[in-house]
Amino acid sequence: MTPKNDRKAYGNSFAENVAVTLMNGKCICYSHREYCGMGLIYEDEVFYYCEVTDGCNFWEQLSFPNKKAFVSWLAKQSYTMSRVEEKGI
Repeated sequence: MTPKNDRKAYGNSFAENVAVTLMNGKCICYSHREYCGMGLIYEDEVFYYCEVTDGCNFWEQLSFPNKKAFVSWLAKQSYTMSRVEEKGI
């Protein structure tokens, strides 16, 4: 388990693997009733980092028009993108 204060960037290799997983039809999100948290989704050739509700419905937060843009963004992210440090989450 990653400590909450770990801000080490994920890096390109991890980001590439996530992009391929999403492009292969997988989503990275929780699936249950009501608010499910944040997720990563690939739909209609666009990558999304979004709020997920009711398992499959998502509310766009950030979108990336291609793999290169998504990988570039995700590689710079860290555990903090889970938003656990925000109050009320």
